[in-house]
Amino acid sequence: MEKERLTLNNIKTDLKVSLISSYKRLIVYILCCVISFGCIILTFKLENYFVVFIYKIFWIFAFVLIFALVVTEIIKTISLHKNMSIKKHIVKDKLIGMEIKEHRTRYSYYETYHLYFSGYGEYVIPDDNYKWSTYYNMSAKGLYRYSKCGEEFCLVLSKKHTGKILVAYNMKMFELENEGI
Repeated sequence: MEKERLTLNNIKTDLKVSLISSYKRLIVYILCCVISFGCIILTFKLENYFVVFIYKIFWIFAFVLIFALVVTEIIKTISLHKNMSIKKHIVKDKLIGMEIKEHRTRYSYYETYHLYFSGYGEYVIPDDNYKWSTYYNMSAKGLYRYSKCGEEFCLVLSKKHTGKILVAYNMKMFELENEGI
């Protein structure tokens, strides 16, 4: 298997991809919030029948729920943006566990893929990984399947000892261009 070089620019590209996807989610949530607020205004223009009252309650509830999602996404985006502008901490750690978490609702089903490291905890694999890579541009499922417990990973953290894992690189696929990055 051929290893690909991992540079500081590649790491920055991966961080930018996660920031852009966060911005996209934020825009969709804000649009949904505006639409639900518009529907609330429209229901108050209608006559007061019981059905209209139910619609009012529904749209108010939808607005509050979507507004909470918008606030949560704003906090996540600000956190990601701060992580883009500060010095990253790059460490090596061993993979000690892997898990697929299933999320089911009445109308949808999706899976999230999680990797667990001995010194730095849990990493939720994002949907798109290594967009810059010629050989290893893969989905969350692909990265999960390609990883095995006991393998060494290069982790990019937001803080040196207690930070959240921002990106994880399997050292079986990548080699650091400069060990002192």
